[in-house]
Amino acid sequence: MRTSTVYTTGAFLAPAKVIDCDGNAVWLWAVSQFEDDSYLDGVLCDPVERAGTAEHLLLPDNEENNLTNQ
Repeated sequence: MRTSTVYTTGAFLAPAKVIDCDGNAVWLWAVSQFEDDSYLDGVLCDPVERAGTAEHLLLPDNEENNLTNQ
């Protein structure tokens, strides 16, 4: 079976292989692109698809790039 990106309301998902806490390789869906508004505790936020730290997942893309390139 060929896996590809799928769309769900507000985001595109792509398959991602990760290692779980028991050391087993498992597949899960990961956001590859946001398409619509996102909210954190009811407040509009601007998440990015990937970042160097969990805290930077809510920074605009250009701010994350600036932080990782310093």
